[in-house]
Amino acid sequence: MLIMTLYNHLRTWSVALPALCLAVASCSDDATPVVDPPTPPVTVTEPDTELDAPIYTLDFQDKTQTQALVKTYNLGVGEPDQFSTSIGFKTDKPWILTLMDSYSSTNFWAGSTSGFTNPVSANSWLVTTAIDIPNDQCVLTWKAESYSRTKLDGYSVYISTTGGNPRLDFSGLEPVFRTEAEPAGDTDAMDGEWNEHTVSLADYAGKTVYIAFVHDTKGGAVLGLDDISVVYRSSYALLDLNDPLTLQSEAHLSLRLEARDVPITSAKVHLRLAGTNEVYTQQFDALNLAAGQGADLQLSTPVALKQGNFTHYSVWAEVEGLESVGYTDSIAQTAFIPQSHAVLEEGTGTWCGWCTQGILAIEHLEELYPERFIPVAVHNDASKDPFVNADYDAALSFQVFPIGLVNRTTLCNPMRTVSDNNSVFDGAGTFQEAVEQALAQQPLLEVHNLEATYADDVINVRGNVRWAVPTNRACNVAYIITENKVTHARAVQENYLSQYDIANFGRFRKGGEMGKAKVVGMEFEHVARGIQPDFYGSDAALPARQEAGKDYPIDTEIVLSKLSINEPTNCYVTVIVTDKATAAIINAARVAVK
Repeated sequence: MLIMTLYNHLRTWSVALPALCLAVASCSDDATPVVDPPTPPVTVTEPDTELDAPIYTLDFQDKTQTQALVKTYNLGVGEPDQFSTSIGFKTDKPWILTLMDSYSSTNFWAGSTSGFTNPVSANSWLVTTAIDIPNDQCVLTWKAESYSRTKLDGYSVYISTTGGNPRLDFSGLEPVFRTEAEPAGDTDAMDGEWNEHTVSLADYAGKTVYIAFVHDTKGGAVLGLDDISVVYRSSYALLDLNDPLTLQSEAHLSLRLEARDVPITSAKVHLRLAGTNEVYTQQFDALNLAAGQGADLQLSTPVALKQGNFTHYSVWAEVEGLESVGYTDSIAQTAFIPQSHAVLEEGTGTWCGWCTQGILAIEHLEELYPERFIPVAVHNDASKDPFVNADYDAALSFQVFPIGLVNRTTLCNPMRTVSDNNSVFDGAGTFQEAVEQALAQQPLLEVHNLEATYADDVINVRGNVRWAVPTNRACNVAYIITENKVTHARAVQENYLSQYDIANFGRFRKGGEMGKAKVVGMEFEHVARGIQPDFYGSDAALPARQEAGKDYPIDTEIVLSKLSINEPTNCYVTVIVTDKATAAIINAARVAVK
């Protein structure tokens, strides 16, 4: 089975981008720029502390920030074994703070080894800087996982109020948390199946603390830690239930009130529009919420909306005897509601034995989302694979295969191994998860009226882009050409799935129709033949300012003699509109060539 390994280095891939969600610069009807969505200034009696506000956060994603928030110490005498040394551990380097589970991962975590050549216990300390605990509602949270399923790692957590020196400030203290064996995931790897832990900090209210994670296992492998946080955890939660876009001229805001630690019988909910000091209050009685229960509520006061603009607001609740909690958000009246599409650019190759998983995962998603899922199979290594488009492959610069990039924001894998004899399409890190997350986003534009016709060695593409709100956002347009039913005499697909009798491996499984180590005569789908004018596209098709609901043409010609295409009528053209600053795909559409 595919086993992820540890890599101790930073990714340098230039297209690994943060997720994009309604981050649009737009203009009102009078051309005054607005930004979506800013947080309005708090000028009235909103809560002083945000819901679950972080006091200390260490996620290991930023090397400079990590070095400022934590220190490591080695009080042990272990000499790292060959496996630990290959990862990067040294006698004087008890923790590595920039580990990833694979090249395809975008998440960093901290690891400590207990794999030594000499039979001794680890004594590795990871100690936070000083953290002020303001009240008794604060909690410490973190994630942990053992690397090996057969060599589980244990550790303790200590809290000092005097300082962060392991020898001086933690002597004689009892741990606030202890485990002899942190569970591992389903594979001998850091597979992202983190175990979440929470410890109350009520005993440290009003004090300054230093928190130490002490790895003390003998004969283990690697302990992983991630997402260490101290947060102010409110006694109840207030959650926004509103869609960010609407066709209506006014909105009655919906929210959810959730009791956590204590029951709630009644609550006051307040609403303030940004830029005003007027507060609307509504009383909700007879809620009768036990701890752990919630209720959906709607405010009777309507919020007037202006077409093409976002209206920003603050909502907060008061419950007798408890702190106030709230949030800020925005909603816009738009010309229409665009539908989201998910573009999966897959790194694959006929030489790649695990890439048959990618074929199956794409087929699975086509069944789930036939109209909104757009796959692009970008083949790699021209010396072994006859379907490589060199420019496209070079632009993506994938380091492991198979791998996917959804809307140029999220890296993912085709399948997830849950046991030795089972792999699934859904769950953390999969194509399906990334695609569904992309489809859940609300784009502010659509590509529509798309058609592509072939004649005389040219594909003529016609279509329009239109925005749901006025915008001056800088965008590029690119055209992806893919071909189906592609064959080649040199195209022999390696197939590692043939070794396993796993149901989701389908026709590539052991005993399946194509359950052979080398599959000959396959037809390949969604093969990337080119992208014009280049990977990043051009801003020439769209004006600097676009009105809401107006069609802007994105017509182009694609000369086939410049591409390796077997049959033009087996081709599709996908138009992607990308954010010029980030290269993230805002939305897309695909059409068959006729």
